[in-house]
Amino acid sequence: MRGRRKVRTGVVVSDKMQKTVTVTLTEAEVDRLFHEVAAFPGFRLVVDLEKQTVATSDGSTVMRFDIDSFRKYCLVNGLDDIGLTLRHTDKIRAFEERRRTEEPWLFG
Repeated sequence: MRGRRKVRTGVVVSDKMQKTVTVTLTEAEVDRLFHEVAAFPGFRLVVDLEKQTVATSDGSTVMRFDIDSFRKYCLVNGLDDIGLTLRHTDKIRAFEERRRTEEPWLFG
């Protein structure tokens, strides 16, 4: 990844969950961001996870980043490990009921 740096950027994905995503930008993009931060107190970036972009608040500069599609899906939908598991609640419940019937000695 010569010529590219990883930049840790905070992304709020829901009211209940805040996650941090590491994005990779070119050295020139990172240098420009450091310059902008030093030159403009209160400088802000807009991170759009769905579009996979980091942009200045006025939209004058837009930088793209890549992210694993499954990780993006989880972040966009506010899913952590527990949330992913809970999507299968009906299957888990059916398994537990079947197990109780097939192996009642485990529950006695």
